[in-house]
Amino acid sequence: MARSVIAFFMLVFLLVEPSMAQVRELDARASQQTRIISQNAVELTTSSPDLAEIRSALARQRENVVSLEAELVALRDQTQDQLSRIGEEVEGESESVSERRSALQSELDTLTEALSRTTGNLDEIDRLQSEIDDLRRREFYKGLVERGPMLVSPSIWSDAFSGFGEKYGALTEGGTPVLELQSDEPISRLTWLQVGAVLVLALLFAIPVRRYLNQKIVKPLGDDDRTGALSAVVGLVRAFIRALPSLLGLFALYHATAMISLGSDVLRFADQKLWIVPAILILLEAVSRIFMSSRAPLPPFNMDSRRMSGLVTTLILAMVSVVGVDHILHAEINLFAGVEDAELIRRGIVAILLAGLVFFTARVWKSEKTDAAAEDDEGSPLLVDNRAFAIPGVIRTGLTFLSVVSLAGALFGYEALAHFVMTRVVLIGGLLLLALIARAALKQIALVVTGRVFRSKLSSETGADLIDFWVSLFVDILVIAAIAPIALLLVGLEWEVVRRILTTMATGFSIGPVRISVIQILIAIAVFVVLVMLTRFVQRTAEKRVLSRLRVDQGIQTSLKTLIGYVGLVIAFITGVSMLGFDLSSLAIIAGALSVGIGFGLQSIVNNFVSGLILLFERPIKVGDWVVTSSGEGIVKKISVRSTEIETFERSSILVPNSELIANSVTNWTHKNRLGRVNIPVGVSYNEDPDRIIALLESIPAKLDDVLEVPEPQVLFMGFGDSSLDFELRVFIADVQKSIITRSKVRVEIFKLFRDENVEIPFPQRDLHIRSSDIGDLNTSRDDKKS
Repeated sequence: MARSVIAFFMLVFLLVEPSMAQVRELDARASQQTRIISQNAVELTTSSPDLAEIRSALARQRENVVSLEAELVALRDQTQDQLSRIGEEVEGESESVSERRSALQSELDTLTEALSRTTGNLDEIDRLQSEIDDLRRREFYKGLVERGPMLVSPSIWSDAFSGFGEKYGALTEGGTPVLELQSDEPISRLTWLQVGAVLVLALLFAIPVRRYLNQKIVKPLGDDDRTGALSAVVGLVRAFIRALPSLLGLFALYHATAMISLGSDVLRFADQKLWIVPAILILLEAVSRIFMSSRAPLPPFNMDSRRMSGLVTTLILAMVSVVGVDHILHAEINLFAGVEDAELIRRGIVAILLAGLVFFTARVWKSEKTDAAAEDDEGSPLLVDNRAFAIPGVIRTGLTFLSVVSLAGALFGYEALAHFVMTRVVLIGGLLLLALIARAALKQIALVVTGRVFRSKLSSETGADLIDFWVSLFVDILVIAAIAPIALLLVGLEWEVVRRILTTMATGFSIGPVRISVIQILIAIAVFVVLVMLTRFVQRTAEKRVLSRLRVDQGIQTSLKTLIGYVGLVIAFITGVSMLGFDLSSLAIIAGALSVGIGFGLQSIVNNFVSGLILLFERPIKVGDWVVTSSGEGIVKKISVRSTEIETFERSSILVPNSELIANSVTNWTHKNRLGRVNIPVGVSYNEDPDRIIALLESIPAKLDDVLEVPEPQVLFMGFGDSSLDFELRVFIADVQKSIITRSKVRVEIFKLFRDENVEIPFPQRDLHIRSSDIGDLNTSRDDKKS
């Protein structure tokens, strides 16, 4: 019977488990990929390898290897599962079971070996791609630092013009003009009318509509004080509205040229950039006019000088225009293959123009304060709210140096390096300025949202500063993460390199046995923050909507709120650590190591922490209690993890370690309730009748509203003093924290009553006895001084 059951399960395993043929096929694919990668490595060692082609082949091969790795992992897990179901070898088992176990073990070994080769193939592909990237990068930078003909040489200009003319003649040979109608069919009158209508529409968009929108929408939005909290966001909207008519006009013009198929072979490469570059210029012009305006200053630049605003805007637009024209000329000159001198002239002229513009920008865009004030702000942050933006002195010095060196390099044979440096300075500088605008807008949006969520925090300056700090940190990280890939592309890295860097950051990288993933870290932080915020929400809900309606004591409410915070923080921490991929069982080892430290240096901290938990659970004292300790007397304001804050009646704070409150005796005036007794001692002359004094004192409590009728007040004859008969009036009040005020009121009433009833209150008296000999000595000394 047992063998029949085993045979049945073996049949099921055979139906679902992988076949040996499939395993061999995957192993053969892994071996083939290894051979292909080896061939690529050999091609890389040749004298003139095609780096771009080899890199593309490696990229395609990497996709195949990753796909094969996924198949191998799935099949290995399936085989391992089948092998674990069969179990270990036992005595007397069926021969077929032993054979099946051996076959599965063989397949598992083959899959493990193939997976190992696949992992090695991935490592080899990464190594070859990195080597190719290094070779291409060295070749690129080597070309930049090589010295060519000087731009001031007349032969360069003559060779460029002659080569341009020859290529132009070759292109236009046979009657091909630079600008022609691409269609062989004649254009109808209706088409010309449509083109004319589109051109008129483009003109209307570019001038009247644009002016109307500026007057009716853009300027009023800038003057509206209600948009102060979202001024940067509204500024972006204004910039878009300002640029929209011109963009529509440009699109209409493009549509008009497309309708008549206007173009040529000479312009076909530059055709796309002829329309993209003006569109970018229109957008940047609108953004610059809005955010650099001194009429309605906006963060992050807050321009307060009309002269500075005009100069900076003009210089920025000039630099952007030069870079745009440079891209168009580069696309057009590429059409004239072999005209290297024209390309050299283009790079040199653009480098000279940009060097001059960058030099003037660095000299002009500075703080207009006095020299002393400028020196004080030299170390200030790059972006300060409500202060006019200025390029820091160190950066201005660096820009000045780069512009001067690039100008000299462009004139004396290093035009490629000068062109690369200046264009990258302008592009990266523009990227940073746009990032500052995006940062200001995102920060304003985040502050508005958090202001609605944490409205209570904004009531205090400390809470507002804390919210501003965390919002700024979050926005800064977001902006840096967004612009970092673009900046890497601008400095010369290829997209494949940047993509690999981003992939590595996303999927993680290994440092020894630990694998670090930026995405995983961000997810863990986000989960931790969300759980902490959820804990705060639960605390507020429990305090305002549950405990307050149940009329729970304020101290108990505070204790429960604190406990909810501790539990939520522990859950958030454990969840965040789990999201990072750490094995929680390893925390036991860490806890064991910490126990040694706790036994030596952390003993007092842990003692205070445990004592704080005891205070929260046992509640011998609560927030709001009036306590007397060896450290002082006052009202309990806060019970934290390590210590308890007691505020004295002089408004000073005493931080008492929690262990002291547990180990030593503490007087708590409000432990059970706030009912308390107030004792007022009073003394009268020995000439007074004690029964009369007791009757007078018993009439005092009825005159005070704070004194309770039950328990009844008492008047006691306490004893015979040195100069008075001592009595004590004892009354009970509902709130013992008002005992000092009640004592004062009772004393006032006693004094008034004793004064009206002519009751004498004794006070200490002293008799001064002066001897006659002392007076004689005093007179003698006075006569000596006169003489």
